[in-house]
Amino acid sequence: MTRVWNTRSGKVLHTLRGGQAAFIAEGKQVLTLCGRGTSQFRVYDVVTGQQVREFGRNDPVGTDFWLGPTGKYAMSITADSAARMWDVTAGEELERWPVGNLGWVMFSPEGDRVYLSGSATKGWRAYDFAAGKETIAPAKLGCHTMLAGNRERIAYEDDHLAVFDVTTGKEVRRIRREGKWDAKTDAATGWVCFSTDRTRFLTVHADKTAWVSQIDGGVFREIGRAGLHHPSGDSTFRCFSADGKTAAVVSRDGHVVVLRVVEPLPAKDKR
Repeated sequence: MTRVWNTRSGKVLHTLRGGQAAFIAEGKQVLTLCGRGTSQFRVYDVVTGQQVREFGRNDPVGTDFWLGPTGKYAMSITADSAARMWDVTAGEELERWPVGNLGWVMFSPEGDRVYLSGSATKGWRAYDFAAGKETIAPAKLGCHTMLAGNRERIAYEDDHLAVFDVTTGKEVRRIRREGKWDAKTDAATGWVCFSTDRTRFLTVHADKTAWVSQIDGGVFREIGRAGLHHPSGDSTFRCFSADGKTAAVVSRDGHVVVLRVVEPLPAKDKR
């Protein structure tokens, strides 16, 4: 089941059908993936909690899904180890590929392409939603986050961010961390979540805290931090709101930690 919460009051607004969820339609609707039933996806109204529509035959059932930054396109994995590309607005399946054991999934910042790899893909494959067909995937993409224009990718390396050219695989620049960094307590665990505009990112660290960092030119710095409830400090889900001002981390025990980010002063204006 999926629960919609009022983060200010801490109260549950609606309980919806589906194990995974994402906001669409500028936050006015919730898209859920259903492990049971005839439809793979269901769409609910955020205010009323009523189902608006459903789409996608659930045969075989969907096990996981990723929503693009614009909320228009999505990719799901089904029980037969296939990747399915979806037009969420139209409620239509566009394409499906066998992937085997999924390795990595990554949307472009514009949301018009998805890149994926798996045991059956023989490297990276890329699908162009606008063109409605497969497109050429860079051979040296790496398991990181794409930047605008699909020309560069960015990787988090604890004390710096490394930016690579996706065609050559060569590092083209670094964005350094501002301030001190302790390898024992500050090392990040798991994957890094970037905001839609790629100016902020969310990390979970060895000291059982979640950090939000801001990229400002050639440096990045921490602008928000919160402790996690689970003893291991591990998390199952991390995300940003569409405007990048709120981040959330779901712990292994189901607790949700919400970080509201106060707009920081530019580095040159700090006192």
